[in-house]
Amino acid sequence: MRCPICVSFCIPECQNIVSPAIPFKKHLEKCHEVRQKVSICIMCTKYNFQGNHYVCLLCPEYEQCVDCYTSKSQNQDHKPYHPMQKVLPKKAYAVQNPPPARIYRCPFCGEDDFSVGGLANHCFKLHVDCKMSSIRCPICVVCRVKIEDDTLPKGSFFDHLMMVHGLFPKDRQQEPEEPTECTVCKLELDGEVAAKKYYQCSHDCFHDRCIRFWLSSNPICPICHADAA
Repeated sequence: MRCPICVSFCIPECQNIVSPAIPFKKHLEKCHEVRQKVSICIMCTKYNFQGNHYVCLLCPEYEQCVDCYTSKSQNQDHKPYHPMQKVLPKKAYAVQNPPPARIYRCPFCGEDDFSVGGLANHCFKLHVDCKMSSIRCPICVVCRVKIEDDTLPKGSFFDHLMMVHGLFPKDRQQEPEEPTECTVCKLELDGEVAAKKYYQCSHDCFHDRCIRFWLSSNPICPICHADAA
């Protein structure tokens, strides 16, 4: 099976397969554990602290506990205008059903409350030409994706969104094609689709006469095998 956390947050395919050889609990420990370097506050050096923490998306290795963040403590390298990504404890995400979607901050301008797709669309639309040396991926920060160096050169951030998270500019997103042939007889539909919903799924790319004939001996959808409605 596939890990729902990895699927929800667009974590690379190679990491999100769970099998008998890799039990789900071990997968969680291996791929979603809180790394030691993430849980150390750069200001008060508190570690293994409970609650939220905040990660700078411009400064490498810059994390703060909630107390230092709210008191606006900072070192000389960090600037007040640097965007800080809020990261909740994993349990806080787990108890929210559905999990929060609009949780990401733009690493370029600091605008907040983006979904995964919204963040990508915003960055591709407004920040492709921004002059910035390096940034950290807010998706990887929130999801605690294990990579050796999560500070990306500005140009490679967009490659990272596409290659690692599968997020593309809107003009490169393909709309799903409308089916043109009947799944049962393989002849063209020509607008003649099933007159009513026959299955619990939403598939209807078959002639009405063909699906009624199919149902006489097969009580499942010919595409996804869903039961008849």
